[in-house]
Amino acid sequence: RTWHLYIIRQEAAYYYSLETFAEHRAVCTRYQPHTYKILRTSGPKDREEPAPWDLSASPAKMFQNQVQYIRIPGTDVVKGCPGCRGQKWTPCSFCQASGKVRCPVCHGSGWSSKRRLCWGCNGQRLVPCAACMALGRVCCETCIGKGQLGYFQELRVEHKCNLGDHIHSTANIPGHLLPSAPGEVLYESTAEQLHGFSTSTVDEINSISQRLVEESRRTCRDCRIIQQRQMLKAVPVTQVQYYWKDKSGTFFIYGSDHCIYCTDYPKKKIICCTQWF
Repeated sequence: RTWHLYIIRQEAAYYYSLETFAEHRAVCTRYQPHTYKILRTSGPKDREEPAPWDLSASPAKMFQNQVQYIRIPGTDVVKGCPGCRGQKWTPCSFCQASGKVRCPVCHGSGWSSKRRLCWGCNGQRLVPCAACMALGRVCCETCIGKGQLGYFQELRVEHKCNLGDHIHSTANIPGHLLPSAPGEVLYESTAEQLHGFSTSTVDEINSISQRLVEESRRTCRDCRIIQQRQMLKAVPVTQVQYYWKDKSGTFFIYGSDHCIYCTDYPKKKIICCTQWF
């Protein structure tokens, strides 16, 4: 019932992260039924439209993904609805614009099962179409019966946080455990545009920092970088190899709150031979 610990190795794993909060803008054309007052109709523009980057748009919170939609002033145009060609109505698809459909009782035969006239259509084989109230036409779904559409330009402003990170550790602990593990923050900085640091005692961290900063600038050529922040954190990791009965395995104690990770835990209720903390 006792664990035997025969190899214990302690080290500091380093986690580096670079967050780039960037803004991307795109313009798209929208439309809606003409139920509002339009500034101008289809024709020559009477004033210059503002450029996408001339409009003011600020993120609600830094380093959080978010999207804003801004209607560009001076871009409203009224045009006829392409769905109904300005007629406000479209042919009914259920009755093919005839106003009548096949009787659902006799299936269009005009007779009942006992060779009597169908009570549903009185032998006429057809009944009025319920979808269009026997009119043969329905209200246009595109313009909701207005006959016109109001087109306008809409600005889509996307604020996105891009993360680049790296883990330096000689232990075989899974990498997904270290980013959220508490540890000692060795370096942290925030600025509009950062430069890779070279003060770390680990050369790999210095080169990774400079490479991630350069990559963030290349990937954001069509965007505007609002802010960047980088952090270097040291997480204590203890790797322990144990022997229990006829089985051996490895577990890790990591983070300043001493979390334990063990994939091949032999038994839930055991008594450890060593008191750790």
